[in-house]
Amino acid sequence: MTNELKGVIRKYYEIERAWTGSDKNSNEYLAAVCLFEYPSYRLLDSDKRDRLIGFRLLVRTLRRMLSSGNGKTEINPEAKALVIGSSKNTNDIIQYISRSGKTTLHTYFDRDHMSLGDFGKWLPTLAWLPYALRQSFRCIFSQYRSAIALTIAEIPEIAFTLEFAKRNSISMLYDFLPYEVDSNFMYLVFRANNIGVFKIPSSGPLATHHKILLSDFIAVSTPYHLEEIRKFSSTMRIGDHALWPPEKAHMYFHRYKNNRDWEENNTIGFYSHGEWIRKAEKQSDYGGRIGDAEEAILRMLGNLVRKNPTLKLRIFPHPRELKPDKRDEMYAHYAKCIGHEAFEVFTQPGGTSQHFAKAEIAIAAFSTILYERLYSGYKTLIGNMFIFEFPMNQSSLNSICFKTEVELEEMLNRFGNIDADSFFALTGLVDYRMDSYPEP
Repeated sequence: MTNELKGVIRKYYEIERAWTGSDKNSNEYLAAVCLFEYPSYRLLDSDKRDRLIGFRLLVRTLRRMLSSGNGKTEINPEAKALVIGSSKNTNDIIQYISRSGKTTLHTYFDRDHMSLGDFGKWLPTLAWLPYALRQSFRCIFSQYRSAIALTIAEIPEIAFTLEFAKRNSISMLYDFLPYEVDSNFMYLVFRANNIGVFKIPSSGPLATHHKILLSDFIAVSTPYHLEEIRKFSSTMRIGDHALWPPEKAHMYFHRYKNNRDWEENNTIGFYSHGEWIRKAEKQSDYGGRIGDAEEAILRMLGNLVRKNPTLKLRIFPHPRELKPDKRDEMYAHYAKCIGHEAFEVFTQPGGTSQHFAKAEIAIAAFSTILYERLYSGYKTLIGNMFIFEFPMNQSSLNSICFKTEVELEEMLNRFGNIDADSFFALTGLVDYRMDSYPEP
């Protein structure tokens, strides 16, 4: 691993030089913008102010470099594809990539917990330590300290993954974490070693995290992704794309394939992204003023329910909000935003995607569940106030977006009590339904 580690460090310095250089069109410059200027969700927002964050990352990473054997799931030793992802839903991700990509996988790496000592401990550590110490001292004074600190862990992670890929003759890396700030940096390292990279973003708009995206292949899971790839072609540099169903489609495909009816007319569902609790827990800001948009939508819905008591408002919380110690705080938050208590919070188990029939029309500001619901054939609206770049001009998604209470009321009157086929025909969103996708 020592040689790979030295090579990745050299590539890092090349990217850092490109960041301050005159050529603003190179792949290295674009990767540097992501690495140094984009927010990461691997650190807390408070870490940006911690002058010792570099030394903390050094210690954590050192422990990982002196350990072996953890953080990977072995699948098929004869396969030639590798996955890098998180610890959440490992088996579901493996099945998703295997089915949608029609491939067999060698190993799954849980990036945050992968040990880094399988291919030697002391020599790689000695090669890495001068770099890590340099970066740690830079963090004391730099305004980019959180980005610089993260490279202390990112570089050995990339080097370890590369060494593993070379040892096992891997020809393709499936990147399930393309929103990470070093994803494009990692792509350049693997491309230089003749290993392909296939990125798998979520169903939400690419521009949220991927306005810069370098990859050999990408999975697109909504027609809107294709619109974005065309618009941002100068910075989304992709070899080819493949249409995949949403990530969890296999869990509800058969439930909705032949039955897309809802249980009650006049039921309005609100899908929460949980921004208020992310802020309370000091998580990194998701961007786009999503929290403000959610509160605005809830106020509108509160006014419309007060005006029209035949409407039933049903809140579908984010899993973060359903923690037992957050229940009272959650109800208080919604009562404050809505302005009264004429609503219910849906808490049945199984996940929101298993309960699309519980709302005739569902509304959200930002959530991948919106696209899963459209995929499943249910009426859906998007509140895009404060999110000025979404959707793009001429996109069919504009037909279900609103910014004001008047627009929301008009849409509820227009689309309420009509069948789903009519809704998709009127909005021009027929291609968003599962009928237009390969089976998961």
